Amino acid sequence: EEVLQGYMSLADGMRRTGDIKGAVACYLEVLELLVTSFEESKGDENEDEELEKARMAARQEFLAQMHHFCEETTSPALNETYAPHRIHPQTVDDIRALCSSVLRTRSSIFGLLHPDAIASRRLLVSLLYATGRWSDAIELAEAYLTSLSGTSEEKVPGRAETKYLLGTMLRYYDESEKEEALEFIQEVYQSRTKLFGRAHEKTIYSVLDVVDLLETLGRLEEAMELQESHSKLAEEVWSEMDPQALLFNSNYAILLAKEGREDEANEILRSVTDHLAKLGNKNRRPILGAMVNRARVLVELEEADDAEKAFEVSMGLQVSALGEAHPDTLRTYEDFAYLLQSLDELPRALALREQVSMIRKQTIGQRHPLTLQAMFEQASCLGALDRFAEARVLLEEVAEGYGVMLGRETGRFIETLQALGTVLVQLGEPLRAKVIHEQVLDIVTKKHGPKDERTIAATVALAGVIWSCGQETEGLAMEVKAMELQREVLGPKHPTTLQTMHNHAVSLQSIG
Repeated sequence: EEVLQGYMSLADGMRRTGDIKGAVACYLEVLELLVTSFEESKGDENEDEELEKARMAARQEFLAQMHHFCEETTSPALNETYAPHRIHPQTVDDIRALCSSVLRTRSSIFGLLHPDAIASRRLLVSLLYATGRWSDAIELAEAYLTSLSGTSEEKVPGRAETKYLLGTMLRYYDESEKEEALEFIQEVYQSRTKLFGRAHEKTIYSVLDVVDLLETLGRLEEAMELQESHSKLAEEVWSEMDPQALLFNSNYAILLAKEGREDEANEILRSVTDHLAKLGNKNRRPILGAMVNRARVLVELEEADDAEKAFEVSMGLQVSALGEAHPDTLRTYEDFAYLLQSLDELPRALALREQVSMIRKQTIGQRHPLTLQAMFEQASCLGALDRFAEARVLLEEVAEGYGVMLGRETGRFIETLQALGTVLVQLGEPLRAKVIHEQVLDIVTKKHGPKDERTIAATVALAGVIWSCGQETEGLAMEVKAMELQREVLGPKHPTTLQTMHNHAVSLQSIG
């Protein structure tokens, strides 16, 4: 016990002087001694019961101190709304290792469902999420939730937060994972509704998350139904000028505009615009959200000049009230960049893309999936400006990052490889592009099967690259393979099939 206490005192001193790495090393020594002590006591049948209780209490306290150290050191990284962490990458790795060891030790000594073990598992999931290790975070979170099946929400506080993080990560994967994400976010919404009521701010943002996912999955009718019901609730509970009501109504206007119900969208837009103009202090998050939504409605209504002005005003207020690195601000930057790209104002769009990438790197790290997404959009903008060499560098980095963080079978990894292949052709490196497209075809074939539309599209793309390499015989064979698959899967008169047939005819004509 004296040795353990000595290590703990040494670790505490290092923590106070900022020697995080040294403190972690001391804590890991304590953990090893704790496990050894526990294993030895299990085999001692003559152990005094009161003495063992005292030792268990001491072990619990030591582990609680280590858990608190992990929380304290990484707390800036674990805020689900705003996650800046400027911890050295190696230190992050050390903290992750310590969190994992504390979890294993607590689970071994107290059991998987002990509150302390649950708290450690939740902390590790949060840390893996915040630092971009999403594959590991998803695996641990799913195992954690499975272990809690059959236990009530009241007995395991914090389960909803883990579901929220899991849903947030899964929505960045493929469609099947997005469906899983929707289930988790819906459960969070139901849990928050039960706990806080439908009018609480946490419930409100859960509703918007569900609506956003439904829209992403092409289930616009369901999204509109949910949004409309909460818009009516907002008007019943609050006045039309209430920030929450403005946020809901402006979001509803976006959906109406996307569905082609322009008159209804315009009516809500005018009402929201009038109410926003009457507000003095616009620094509250729901009000800022309503202002950005107003810009998004104008985009959907194809009123580009007004949308541009609305975005510029909203961004200025968000930077002032929330900070430039807040996720809401960055999303507005991204939406404005999309608008500028659609207007062919590429240099301005690129400046915003570069700014988002820089902020992401500084706040959540070089390889966080959100940073990689920002870098991908930056590369796309560079490509549109014919700056292919710069785009290539970024895409290679993004592909490597996605492969490590999300896995080499995910849609984002495949999309990045496809973009890289296109850039390589533009740079006059068709042979290198061919290797990339062959890799894509291999991945999608294994993932979706040979007769999936995505596999057929990858086959067509590879055929085009083979032609760029001057390999006519192989190119013709690949085109024939693609046409046969298209006829079988899509039908002989499908537009894609007809386009490939036309391209094949042109190819035959070109070689006589």
